[in-house]
Amino acid sequence: MNGLLCTKCGKHNVSTYEDGTAFCFTADCNTFYKKGAYGNEEEPAPRIKTSTSTSTAFAPPVDIPQRGLKKSTLEYFGVGVIYGESSGEIEELSYPVYRGDLVGRKRKNLNTKEYFAEGSTKNPDLFGMHKVQEGGRLLIITEGEDDCMAAYQMLQEQGKAYNVVSLPNGANTRAIRSSLDKLETFESIILNFDGDEVGKKAALEVAEILTPGK
Repeated sequence: MNGLLCTKCGKHNVSTYEDGTAFCFTADCNTFYKKGAYGNEEEPAPRIKTSTSTSTAFAPPVDIPQRGLKKSTLEYFGVGVIYGESSGEIEELSYPVYRGDLVGRKRKNLNTKEYFAEGSTKNPDLFGMHKVQEGGRLLIITEGEDDCMAAYQMLQEQGKAYNVVSLPNGANTRAIRSSLDKLETFESIILNFDGDEVGKKAALEVAEILTPGK
């Protein structure tokens, strides 16, 4: 993702500025958010299907060589795959969306990087949080679902069973506050966000929410 989610076009191309304004750099959008306007809207669900069912036509997990992800990792997080009708190749990943319970799914096209939503995807929990039990030595938070799965898989292969979760919408930190009670039960938290300006800003925002020294 290149930036925060735009509530107008649904693309992750929004940058925020110190004066409280924000701008979407998507060519056919270019939305300017006045001071304090960005982040106060409900998250849009681009290309939502008319059905509100949380079940979608996705296939069981398999290895995803182009992402280096194993079937067992997708199974752990409840991620399915969707095949292209014409190509017969894996075209999308289908991520579960939780808000306490499973309420929807977010789909990502691996070729176009576009996202689609099914069911309810507003104000979701951290991705992977449904697998996390309270308390523990270490929890890692990434900035994307694929990064979350890759980090979890890498640690598993090294014999380290640490919990890994992800921000659900790019560098949007809203889900941190809703999961704060559970996050605070861990001794340490590592923020593994992107190294760009947006990721660095999000890391600072999260650090300010958590207990100092956490």
